[in-house]
Amino acid sequence: MAEGEFALLPNHLEAALQRSPRLARYGSAASDLDLYVLYAELGAQQGGPDSQAHAVRALEAADRLGHPLYQAIALRALGVAHRRDGAWAEADVCLSKALAQFQAVPAKWQAARTLVECTKLEQDQGHIAQAHMTAQLALREFVALAAAPDAARVVEMLRHL
Repeated sequence: MAEGEFALLPNHLEAALQRSPRLARYGSAASDLDLYVLYAELGAQQGGPDSQAHAVRALEAADRLGHPLYQAIALRALGVAHRRDGAWAEADVCLSKALAQFQAVPAKWQAARTLVECTKLEQDQGHIAQAHMTAQLALREFVALAAAPDAARVVEMLRHL
């Protein structure tokens, strides 16, 4: 999506939610759960006043439908919202649970993205040595997955630690 189109994503998500009045089981068709998770991811990337509410809504829907991947994505988004609010203990709990679930699925790229968020949390708390080690783990995983853009972002993050 082009940069200008990305800014319109919240409008498109809201319009889609207005068309779909009930939560459907996950499967081949997009459901409200998919939209809730997209909102949670958008909130985690861009921040904003509703990011925690979107993450909670996604987590509740994923829990209700028993979708482990979306539960982990919502947990990560909630952890990011907590980190931004300075609620570090809550952020740590959410990010740790998300990481464990991504590893259990397994979803290695998602786990590595969560390690990046753990790095930011550790950095915010002044735990620079731990942040450096966690970033190295994320980098190793991105390199193994040949996720070059993600690896480059982590290399840049490491330069600033």
